[in-house]
Amino acid sequence: GTLDGGDVMVVGRHIFVGLSARTNDAGLDQFNHHVAAYGYTCTGIPLAAGLHLKSSVNSLGGNRLLITTDLVPRPEFRDYELVPVDADEVYAANVLAINGHLLMAAGFPKTQARLERLGFVITLDMSEMMKMDGGLTCLSLRLRPSNSRPQEKSCQIMSESILARAVAHQLGALSEGIFGASRCRA
Repeated sequence: GTLDGGDVMVVGRHIFVGLSARTNDAGLDQFNHHVAAYGYTCTGIPLAAGLHLKSSVNSLGGNRLLITTDLVPRPEFRDYELVPVDADEVYAANVLAINGHLLMAAGFPKTQARLERLGFVITLDMSEMMKMDGGLTCLSLRLRPSNSRPQEKSCQIMSESILARAVAHQLGALSEGIFGASRCRA
């Protein structure tokens, strides 16, 4: 089977897997078999639109999901607090939550206003990435070494992020606010 990381959204101990052009039922079954051994459960979500699941829905932390209106009616999401993204701002659904902060693409004022009411939001110019349907979650590789302190974990997540290298100049002084005073260099 096949499984694309852009179709995998972890929310606590549950994993949603988008069934798309890049992820099939056999890939979901194989993935579910492996993660079940670690106490995770999986649910497949058939996708009619969007490149990946995380193009349409992303965890904001806790029980809250940022979600496009076409996925809002899905019964798999009924137990979650849903923050809808308007149809004219669907690209804004691809956000990246890091250490209590939320990175989102600039240029989506309605979604930004909703998210700012919920917490700290940092907007990034993603216009070049949008041209090839690249989003924040697509451009990030989040790693958490098991032998480091929490602050170093944050640093590692940021320093290993492809996105961080691409937009580090935009973060500038904000990086200290997100990741704390550390030796982290993007």
